[in-house]
Amino acid sequence: MKTHFSRSKAFWLSLILMCFSVGPLSAEQFGLFTYRVDGGTITIIAYPTSAVGDVEIPSKIEGKPVTDISDSTFSGCSSLTSITIPSSVTSIGKFAFHGCNSLTSATIPDSVTTIGSGTFNSCRRLPLNTRKPS
Repeated sequence: MKTHFSRSKAFWLSLILMCFSVGPLSAEQFGLFTYRVDGGTITIIAYPTSAVGDVEIPSKIEGKPVTDISDSTFSGCSSLTSITIPSSVTSIGKFAFHGCNSLTSATIPDSVTTIGSGTFNSCRRLPLNTRKPS
């Protein structure tokens, strides 16, 4: 009986320790945007694929600048028609807008210095001249 009690006690202690060792959830929500805080900046990491219409990415969330759009953030949002990126953004990840088939306009400020590969793949309605203004 003593052995059973010790195993049971060890099991519960392990379970409790695992629960407390997991850090807080890193993803947070602002409207339809899922984001994470990276130090003093914000990275947009997801947007619902069921979203429709125009999207304007906020320049700040929680008083912190939105500086990055993560890989595949808007991938598969096939009903988005336009995207406006604020001048606070400096980086757009790989395949960020892949498969946004209805996208006809993308406003990308000069502050964006990095655009990942495949960012606008399968955006058939997006004219080439609107992908990156000169």
